[in-house]
Amino acid sequence: MIFVHFCALFVFSSFPNPQTRPKLITQFFVRCDHLNSDCTFALFELPGEQVVIAIRGTRTMSQLFFETMSAFIPDTSFHGLGEPKMKHTRVQNSPKTGKVYVLFYEDDSAFSNFHPAKFEAATVKKLVNSEKFQEEETLKWNCSEQYFMYHKALLVNDQNAAKFIHDSKYPMPMKMAGRKLNMTRNDLEKWSEKSREVMYQACLAKFSQNLELRKLLFRTKGMILVEASGNDAIWGIGIWKEDPRAQNEDSWHGTNWLGIILDKIREELWDKPEFKNEKEEIEKENVETRIMFLEALKDIDNNFENSFIST
Repeated sequence: MIFVHFCALFVFSSFPNPQTRPKLITQFFVRCDHLNSDCTFALFELPGEQVVIAIRGTRTMSQLFFETMSAFIPDTSFHGLGEPKMKHTRVQNSPKTGKVYVLFYEDDSAFSNFHPAKFEAATVKKLVNSEKFQEEETLKWNCSEQYFMYHKALLVNDQNAAKFIHDSKYPMPMKMAGRKLNMTRNDLEKWSEKSREVMYQACLAKFSQNLELRKLLFRTKGMILVEASGNDAIWGIGIWKEDPRAQNEDSWHGTNWLGIILDKIREELWDKPEFKNEKEEIEKENVETRIMFLEALKDIDNNFENSFIST
């Protein structure tokens, strides 16, 4: 029995011969406390052995996973049997400080960079000092992660990676492409200096151009947005949203750059005259109503089928 964590693509790429590719036996969902997430497990059969693959339970990753299985195992059909839901956003009142924190992480959350959000924005090439990308141009984006990783590729003048990221449909391949960039220590230092401005531009365009997302952002007025990711101590706080320590800033292990940027954008858009009607609409809502909208469990892709029936 072999346990391979996180990505089905890695496993399938190891079996170029169709006769040796894994045969799907079954798959199931389980709560994995040590990963602090719902995980997808799939059991495959190989000649003389079995392979178990575990994947973090974000909807985007699951979608990529099942699409990959469909491509490599054409005799298997995938149908929606349902997936356990967990809150993508938690609104918590700190008993210590009285502050209200909006803790988010999963891509179902409007505040996640993985959340689908179509917008148009110019590439900010002056921010990355790229010699090969001199002219700014307005492009279409499908999520803020795409805009962010595209600019990371610009920093190191990697045209192939930039094109791959812009052509990608899902955020996970974008993120992985950004991680694989060949970056020197100097490049990493430059990106650390400029990345917050790139993220600001991405999120500003995202919420400026999407009404429903902007209204959700406005509903956090008077609250503090927090990316409660246990895996990220830079953009997040290094603690999962289910952890009680997430309600106490003194216990955070990270800097929460993304939350700080979103708070800033909310205040800027809140004061814009063109959004006056939305502002007044949100002001009429009581706190309970705002929290209900923020924590609502809603499919981000109603056509996504995330389970299977073997044929």
